[in-house]
Amino acid sequence: MFDASAFHSEHLADLRKSGLSDETIEQAGLSSVRPNDISKVTAVPGVTSLLAIPYDDDFTRYKVFPPGLKTKTKSGHLRYT
Repeated sequence: MFDASAFHSEHLADLRKSGLSDETIEQAGLSSVRPNDISKVTAVPGVTSLLAIPYDDDFTRYKVFPPGLKTKTKSGHLRYT
């Protein structure tokens, strides 16, 4: 059963804005990364929360919040996260 309280409020609002139903969110396995686990996923400064988007058992993409956060790579180029 879908538990909206398990999601960061910004993540749930973003998913709803995209038109995703509770059933679709649950079936896709989308989830908010717990605050204590963010540093296990990324070391990018300024990340306040992450939305996990699993593609399969071996690959998960993360949507970074705040949206549009820009960082510099080691070579000095801007990277959007």
